[in-house]
Amino acid sequence: MRKLKPHPLALLVPPSLGISVRTAIEVPVILVDGDVLDGRARVSEAIRLGIPCPFINLSPKHHDEHPAVVLVRAMAARAEPPEPSVRAMVCARLVHAVRMRPEWLDRYDSGFSARVQKHDHLIEFLKAGDAKLRTYQRARKILEDERIVEAVVSGMITLRAAEQLVQKVPASRRLQFIRMTDEQRGAALGHLHKRRDRSHGLDSC
Repeated sequence: MRKLKPHPLALLVPPSLGISVRTAIEVPVILVDGDVLDGRARVSEAIRLGIPCPFINLSPKHHDEHPAVVLVRAMAARAEPPEPSVRAMVCARLVHAVRMRPEWLDRYDSGFSARVQKHDHLIEFLKAGDAKLRTYQRARKILEDERIVEAVVSGMITLRAAEQLVQKVPASRRLQFIRMTDEQRGAALGHLHKRRDRSHGLDSC
């Protein structure tokens, strides 16, 4: 187990905050091509406690669900699932990754990357992740800046704050704003807005 590493898609999903274990891991860890798709916390806990850990290998030959669907379904089913905006952000991240058609996902695709771009299939995907379409659409607009996306997924900032940073703050200064407290960020955004207003006023003279 110590040699297992997270699957690339798994890295787009926040890890579980913790799991309750007694004598063994009950829910199987899901592997894709030998990497952990779902169950990183279970693997860590099994190693720490030296207890058994069951595994399931996802296989395109058996017509299993697409790895992205497996991930969002598992995320939504957690005892303590992420906040709604985080779930939507994860869904946006995963859809983007799937649409990029990376070589390591090819044999699992079976047309999924094309289907998930259609409204009805997208809605089904979002339902699997217990995410709302409107929130997903908001989340998708900030995918351009991975630092902000990661800050939302990790809980450092809210989706609303992320939208403000993308809309109002130059890319070169966003990291500074991410590290601020909510109060500091609000004040800094207000100051930035006032400076822009003064600048536009001077430009119009």
